[in-house]
Amino acid sequence: MITLSNLLNKMLVENGVICIENGHEKAFDKLNRKAVLLNLLITQAEDLYHYVFGESIVDINEESYDLIQLLFIFDQALSLCDENILAVDNVLGGVYESAANK
Repeated sequence: MITLSNLLNKMLVENGVICIENGHEKAFDKLNRKAVLLNLLITQAEDLYHYVFGESIVDINEESYDLIQLLFIFDQALSLCDENILAVDNVLGGVYESAANK
């Protein structure tokens, strides 16, 4: 089975999205903070689209997901892009700043 990260990477590439981490272009599935970013995408998709899912999706992982979950996670990744660039440091920096301000 293809992993969630690999599928997300393929979908992002097909849509012309470039992931930038530490100033370097990287494939989504090769990001150093891939797990943190993936958890953020899953959590945000859950928050925005919880009414679509029969149960919480926060416990899905690389091998345990369905295609509907994948599509909503992908949609969330696209929403974080600025002109087809997914700036990982900016996205995760905002998360860390939000947590620090609580």
